[in-house]
Amino acid sequence: MAARIRAEQNELQREKIQTTQIVKRLYSHVLNEVKMTSTQIRAAEILLRKTMPDLSSIEQQIEVEHHQVRANPLDETEWEQTYGDSLGTSSGSTTLVN
Repeated sequence: MAARIRAEQNELQREKIQTTQIVKRLYSHVLNEVKMTSTQIRAAEILLRKTMPDLSSIEQQIEVEHHQVRANPLDETEWEQTYGDSLGTSSGSTTLVN
């Protein structure tokens, strides 16, 4: 079992190293340190798409809740105006216990 995990980790490490090398090579080309043909650039692009996630396709959904903190607590009337009858009582009057 340990040998299998190591093999998977080694493969992952190899992929990361190869991806890093491709990025470094393209970066060097952009800085005019290395000359690359259009075929080499296209091949590097294809390989990067296979090894790196495309950031334009990542969607993130975030749910944000805002809470207000008041210096003075709400009285019964203010509570019902703000939150309605969220306590689940069927009668119109509710008693809040402090």
